Amino acid sequence: MVFWTKRYGEDSFLKWKIVMQEQLTISEGEKMVLKASKLYDMDIYTDGGKFLGRVHEILIDLERGEVVRLTMEPLSSVSKDEAKRILRDKSILYKNVKSVEDVVVVGKGLSGLPSE
Repeated sequence: MVFWTKRYGEDSFLKWKIVMQEQLTISEGEKMVLKASKLYDMDIYTDGGKFLGRVHEILIDLERGEVVRLTMEPLSSVSKDEAKRILRDKSILYKNVKSVEDVVVVGKGLSGLPSE
C-alpha cells in the first residue's frame, strides 16, 4: 500500500509506504541496526515513562529511503480523512525516537507526539 502526502512547505509530493516486515533494516548511525519487523507491536513510551501506544505501521520516505513515522493505529482499509487523523494524532516522527530496545522510547515534548 502506498500513501501520498504533501511535504511540509513544498509543492512536491512524496510517496509513503507501509513496509512489509522483511523488507527494511533500520540503521541509526553506526550504533544500531534492526529489522523493521522487530518494531511491530512494540510499546511506545515517552522518555518520561508515559505509555503512548503500540507500533502498527512503519512509514518510509521512498525518495530518501528513511523511516519517517511509526503509527499507533492501522492505516489499511481506512478513509483518506481517517488516515490524515491517524498521521496527525496517532503517529510518531521517527526522528523523535531516542531508543529501541524492549520498547520504543520517544523524546517527551517533541513535535510529532500525539496530543492528549
